[in-house]
Amino acid sequence: IALDPIDGTKQYRDQTGNGYAVMLHLRSAEEVLYSLVYLPAQGPYGSWMEAGPDGVRVGPDDLSRPARTVLDAMKVSSGSIETDSRKIYLIGFQKKDVLRAEQVTEAGLEGVAPEAMPGSIYPLMASGEFSGSLIHTPNVYDYPVSWQIATALGGDSVWVQNGKTVNFREMWMDERADMLRLPGIVATSTNREHLKVLVDLARDWSPVRYEQT
Repeated sequence: IALDPIDGTKQYRDQTGNGYAVMLHLRSAEEVLYSLVYLPAQGPYGSWMEAGPDGVRVGPDDLSRPARTVLDAMKVSSGSIETDSRKIYLIGFQKKDVLRAEQVTEAGLEGVAPEAMPGSIYPLMASGEFSGSLIHTPNVYDYPVSWQIATALGGDSVWVQNGKTVNFREMWMDERADMLRLPGIVATSTNREHLKVLVDLARDWSPVRYEQT
């Protein structure tokens, strides 16, 4: 089980957006089993995103009712999601986030760098406003939620170097950031055609997070 008490720390610290969240997920070495995200600044009373065996729920909170009751009343999406979004969130490429986002756009999708994000990627993916993400060496505290959203909605989350579904057996300790990460570059999307574009584009990009200069 992993708990991230403030995902989107910079937005929370600087009060520059509403995309910060409290989130947890449960995973095995092979898959993500359950995810819950609460966004306290999204909407009048906050918003929820939940993913589990039955699918994905996303919507506003209602403080007059228990959280479980609110979640159970939300529409459940599973199998596939109707959306024409081509937006892909990019992060982790150090000083190249904007460049990589531009390359994704040139490849026919719509790359979005961190500074241009309208909110948290998790409800944006769950609602179909974003197709997915392309992340360099993602950490294992928040990224796995995207893994579950994508797979629950008919997509996948893969390593770009080989196109294989990401597992959680391989990790490394990022001493600079003091967190565990997955190796390489990970493409995640609810749209498998978009995944092919991302894999073809980023396959030969460097998997090293901190390049020697």
